[in-house]
Amino acid sequence: MLINDGILHSVVNNGTDACIFSYGQSKEHKHDTMFRKTSGIVPTALDWLFKLIEFTKLRSGTRFSVRLSALEIHGKEERIKDLLESIKIILIS
Repeated sequence: MLINDGILHSVVNNGTDACIFSYGQSKEHKHDTMFRKTSGIVPTALDWLFKLIEFTKLRSGTRFSVRLSALEIHGKEERIKDLLESIKIILIS
């Protein structure tokens, strides 16, 4: 799996926003591709992001704030489902 680490460096170094987007027909395994625990795009990107943040914090002492949302828009009615509604907020110092 390839993730453009230049985007992550831009997020950490410049404070820019980033979005990971998946689009396709129903039952095309988009959710699995995005959220698979060991090799999904989102867990992999977040792992890289937090490693880069930790490296940058140790080097420069910079403080970071990360906000994450995960939504699923489904059907002709474009129903919105919050994929993180059952997850507790974790604060890391």
